[in-house]
Amino acid sequence: MRCSLRILTLLVLTQFWIISMRAQNLILNDSQPYLSAAQVKELLVSSRKLFLDYGIPPETKAMVIKLDTCYYLFPDGYNYVFQWQSPAWKNLYKGKFHGSNFNSFKFVYQGVIYSYGGFGFMHFHPEVTFFDRGKGEWEIIRWDGDKPKIEGKSQDLTFISGHHLYTYFNYQLVLRQQLDYEELNTVYRFDLDAHVWEKAGKLQPDFQTTTRYMVHAADYLAFISDEGNTAIISKLDLRYKQGILLASIFPKRNAVPDRQPPITQHVCGNKIYFFQDTTPYSQVDLDSVYRAHDMRTRSILQPALVLNKKVWMTGLFVLVVLSVTGIARSSGTRSARHEPSDLEKTYPSLFDHINQTIDLETLDRCLHLDDSISMNSRRNKRSQIIKELNQ
Repeated sequence: MRCSLRILTLLVLTQFWIISMRAQNLILNDSQPYLSAAQVKELLVSSRKLFLDYGIPPETKAMVIKLDTCYYLFPDGYNYVFQWQSPAWKNLYKGKFHGSNFNSFKFVYQGVIYSYGGFGFMHFHPEVTFFDRGKGEWEIIRWDGDKPKIEGKSQDLTFISGHHLYTYFNYQLVLRQQLDYEELNTVYRFDLDAHVWEKAGKLQPDFQTTTRYMVHAADYLAFISDEGNTAIISKLDLRYKQGILLASIFPKRNAVPDRQPPITQHVCGNKIYFFQDTTPYSQVDLDSVYRAHDMRTRSILQPALVLNKKVWMTGLFVLVVLSVTGIARSSGTRSARHEPSDLEKTYPSLFDHINQTIDLETLDRCLHLDDSISMNSRRNKRSQIIKELNQ
């Protein structure tokens, strides 16, 4: 009975999450020469007929990407890859499996179609895949490094900067005795050339990613509230400006989701043209907006060392101990000969940081402590070493 209730809870949350993502039905990432408004309307009308023919719910989000001179359509939650062959779409996907990719991020890099992340069957899909147009199948990319391992949801934010894919996770939902919220605030980075994952850091605490609208352009990423309050990230240097007020660029939302007209974003470089249903509504040039607001920019990532409530006392204590030890070592160099202590022989890299500020990750690396050792054991080991240094 308890297991059934857990499954029901997850299903309800998943359904609620999918419904909440219905605001923007189609994003068209175009490249020169750009489509005209009439051509965009033709794609929209044909895509709705396509969804009807394939039994895809009409409110399903979709992404259209231009590669070379062809347009490819990806319905959210499916593995279909449709190629535009006027006046209709042709399915290139030869597989039978669909799912595990609601809210996945589709993009093109060096002439290849990629997909990252997504959610389905109550699991996060952690792989970067590419579409093999010869086979008509999605293939998993072999990888190395520290790949995100997330439970209960998909990524909150994903974008491309240079040859890196950045993805952000605000929290995860861990199924224990009940569904527990666990804060993460972690940014990961994937090298699209070397195929290596690594943690990039944490997002600045005052940066909000939960606004109503998120708009991707070639070089910018904007977060826009219903009131027009906007934050814009430059993908070129990962710095942002916030507190920008934009005039209304989105249609007024209907209180009943099923009556909300679909919104289409036609992305042309750094300009985005918005359609309500099939009618052009407004446009915005994010490059002009970003440059027009002369305000201080900040990196979206926190500095490498941020002392929070959990670690600042430990970090300060380690700094004091190492400083005192450095003074003792400095005075010891006056003698003609210095014999290294047992600690110096065992942990030589630790003494390379004398008189320096180091974080806990660096300290653990110097002490040969890794994630295979429990947190309590690592804490006890640090305390033991500090006591020996103080003797």
